[in-house]
Amino acid sequence: MQSILFLMQILFLSFPFPMNSCREYPLSSCLQDIPKYGQTLRLQSPVGGSWKTCLVSCILPHGGGPSGKEPILVEPGDEMRMSFTPLHTDPDIWGETALDFLPERWAGPKQSWNYITFMGGRRICPAQQNALTDVAFVLATFARNFKVIENQGPHLEYVDIITFTRECGDGVQIAFVPIYDVGAHRRKIYSVVLRTSNLGAIFS
Repeated sequence: MQSILFLMQILFLSFPFPMNSCREYPLSSCLQDIPKYGQTLRLQSPVGGSWKTCLVSCILPHGGGPSGKEPILVEPGDEMRMSFTPLHTDPDIWGETALDFLPERWAGPKQSWNYITFMGGRRICPAQQNALTDVAFVLATFARNFKVIENQGPHLEYVDIITFTRECGDGVQIAFVPIYDVGAHRRKIYSVVLRTSNLGAIFS
């Protein structure tokens, strides 16, 4: 919730003119340049990890030794299972506040291979731009239509479930307060898990 509110504030600053003027801007490319956007994806990667099978002998720069940070030999047929969270929360990279939501740390140079939410190189996620566009669409819709978001779930804290991707174990049970209230204290409540397939139905 904190990350959503930060991003909504940036959206309002980026688009100071109300309503239809927002349509004139390339939202997905704009959001990629916002420090809070990358910081959110660092702490809450949409995919928890990646699995690869070695085809030729090679030496990886990290993964071996007692610390796991020494080079390691990988032979054909070996399977490598990577979790993004240890890298994205490594104190050696991100400092003692690695688990904290500090968008200002993202305002410097790009993090390169310290940040692999969508992997990288030839194996970069082919749906990266689609995912970024979905996020831009949802956040822009929030900013343009609602002034308050309230938690309606059984837990205040985020309950993580990791399958092929990550999602909230309680579903996204939230109440929206429209910018223009039709009646006093009116709420429109959604109790759903937000996925690409139902975004259009939710915000239509």
